[in-house]
Amino acid sequence: SFLLANRCYLCGVEAESVDHILLHCSLARDFRCFLLSMFGVQWVMPRAVKDLLFCWEGFRVRKDKKKLWRVAPLCLLWCLWTERNSRVFDGKELPPARLKSIFLYL
Repeated sequence: SFLLANRCYLCGVEAESVDHILLHCSLARDFRCFLLSMFGVQWVMPRAVKDLLFCWEGFRVRKDKKKLWRVAPLCLLWCLWTERNSRVFDGKELPPARLKSIFLYL
């Protein structure tokens, strides 16, 4: 029998969990700061993904950015999750700059 390391495939440091991958991982944090800076927003992230989605919906942004603001967390979570799966199942890793460009394309 052997032990499998439960390390995050995105940062390689912390134990992997959904909340870590999508919120607390250093790659997720960098990506999120990038996203929030696009809206001129600063805020402390909640502990869980469900709380993020709840808080995100209640946050107020300018009317002309409202539609983009509503889909942004879903795009962010999708990009992080697909990158994680690409690393796990395909052994492929995109540089953070490339991930950000994919996000902007969405």
